[in-house]
Amino acid sequence: MKPTLLLFLTAFLIVDPHHSTAQVAKNQLVGTWHFSPHYTLPGNASNVPGPFVKPPTTVFKTVDTDAYPFIFHGEEPSERIRNFITADSLPNAAFSLEMWLLDHVNQPVGVLVTLKDRLDKQEPNWLLGYYDQDIIFTLPTEDSPMGSILHSHSDNPWKRYWHHLLASYDGKEMRLYLNAKLVASTNVAARLPNNLPNPEIEVASYTLHEQHMRTGNLLRELRIYNYALNQDQVSERYNSLQQQVESGTLYPGQIHFNAGPYLHYAAHQSI
Repeated sequence: MKPTLLLFLTAFLIVDPHHSTAQVAKNQLVGTWHFSPHYTLPGNASNVPGPFVKPPTTVFKTVDTDAYPFIFHGEEPSERIRNFITADSLPNAAFSLEMWLLDHVNQPVGVLVTLKDRLDKQEPNWLLGYYDQDIIFTLPTEDSPMGSILHSHSDNPWKRYWHHLLASYDGKEMRLYLNAKLVASTNVAARLPNNLPNPEIEVASYTLHEQHMRTGNLLRELRIYNYALNQDQVSERYNSLQQQVESGTLYPGQIHFNAGPYLHYAAHQSI
């Protein structure tokens, strides 16, 4: 290779911002988790109809102590999923939290996702929760160490049941979106650093009044981003999720059954 061409390519790789690793890693999706209830028989009959995405599960240690639960709207959690992603892989500056909910029951139920301490009863590093149409987003900041709070009410779900919640923090402002509409925002100082002694992430569901429900009956998808989504990006995500519901897609990009096979028209000698 000629020296002039080599110098040109070297200069291009240094100057061109599209080849910067920091540029690529800045705005990215930290993780997507799908939730769905799996009603199967025990033993060898506990097979599922074809491919499916397994929901997150708690990562237990061999010997451990139980983490304290959050009391949410006066209820203890019915189900808890903890430590399914390490706390050090979560963003420590700007971020977004996204929940796709299906609240199809007539009794109050709720779910929350939070980064909190496993043992000490401290304020959570952040929390996004939903309970019976009420939505809350909390974040401790330098001007509000006990937590700046955004609150809204979800009285206009899509198709009567679906709620798309997205909470974001860009370093200066907290925002709360409901079905792609900005419903609450506030200017805040920088978020407090994650100084929790034993940090862990937790998803907890509150289904005291609907005891046959599981987390996957209410929370269908959870996403965490390491940047604050803007209005266009929130709308794009909401439209994409709507299209998945309309098309009956449970897991985008993967072949799967929407429901298992079943037998019908049972007679004395045939079915």
